[in-house]
Amino acid sequence: MKRGSGLAGVVSTVLLAVAARAQQFDVKLTLAYSVFVVGEPVVVQVDLLNATRDQVDVGAPGSTSVLLVEIFRGGGNELPPYREDPVVAPFTLKPGETAQRRFALDKWFSLEQEGKYMARVVLVHRGMRYESVKKSFDVVPGMSLGGGVQMFVNHDQLKRQFKLVFWHRNQEDRLFLRIEDDPGERIWDSIDLGTLMRATPPKLDISPEGEVTVIH
Repeated sequence: MKRGSGLAGVVSTVLLAVAARAQQFDVKLTLAYSVFVVGEPVVVQVDLLNATRDQVDVGAPGSTSVLLVEIFRGGGNELPPYREDPVVAPFTLKPGETAQRRFALDKWFSLEQEGKYMARVVLVHRGMRYESVKKSFDVVPGMSLGGGVQMFVNHDQLKRQFKLVFWHRNQEDRLFLRIEDDPGERIWDSIDLGTLMRATPPKLDISPEGEVTVIH
């Protein structure tokens, strides 16, 4: 009987410790959309609640707290960031306070390839990890509606391709302008041109001066 009571006491202590750890911080990740067009900024929002009794400095020099983002592609291969600077500027959380930050994942990770991705935000505080739920999103090429090619006088090998594509989102078709360089495979930020009007097909025009106009 005593051994049974001792074991129950140990289990209770462990459960209390886990519960206390879980209540210290609440980390949430929200995606702007579940599907993004190639080149479109992958905007996310992070909500971080400090449920401790202490003020917490996140990302400051010498701080024991840092906010990280982890990206996984396809079968779970983690993508390394191509920048070393933090995804958000240093900030302070008072006890009971919630911080909210918005940023674009593609400004730190290469997300140009089509496919499925998983994202997670992690607060590392005094060596402990407090993770958000993983959120999945897809990167798609969009449905083609035509486009054009821009040539350069001083760079005869360089071609800038402008692609008009659309994607159904929030119960409407959105028109996007994708911009890519060939060769070099540089992908510029795609531009959301608004609701696609089906009455008249969109028209792309590239002037001799290089000005690009889309009428829709």
